[in-house]
Amino acid sequence: STGDPFALAVALHGAAWSALGLRDMTRAQALASEIVASDDVIARATAQEILGLAALGERHHAEAATRLGEALRLRQDMGSQYGVAQVLDSVAALAADRGRVSQALRVTGSASKLRQVSGVPLHPMRSAWQTRWLVPLQRTMPRESIDDLLAEGRALPAEDAIALALTET
Repeated sequence: STGDPFALAVALHGAAWSALGLRDMTRAQALASEIVASDDVIARATAQEILGLAALGERHHAEAATRLGEALRLRQDMGSQYGVAQVLDSVAALAADRGRVSQALRVTGSASKLRQVSGVPLHPMRSAWQTRWLVPLQRTMPRESIDDLLAEGRALPAEDAIALALTET
């Protein structure tokens, strides 16, 4: 026996995020693949998101979209605003990588609002991931335009933010 399945999923989750942080997409995929079939919906949603981000890191946009769409649907079904916010940030990264700047900023603005409502701040590891795409994007347009698009995203109701993100997946 491997022990407590939830504890194992948490450990694999942490290791997979560390691999993403180190840009070791192959390792992140291998670790997330070990938990994607978990009975725990949180573990499955997290695994799908990690697999999506690893695919994004390799610029496999179609696979990233499929994985992130599944993660978003799972988080939405759970009713977890913070979980939805996490995946919205990942979808925003996908939109940015595809060159869909306005979409990326609106989606990340929506994620920011959901985090604020849930009372849980952006995790430092996720903040570092966000910086990878947001800082270069900020160099491409005026600050006022960026602020306007982020505000548009923050003004969206959660259902509309999810619908907007699903158009990217």
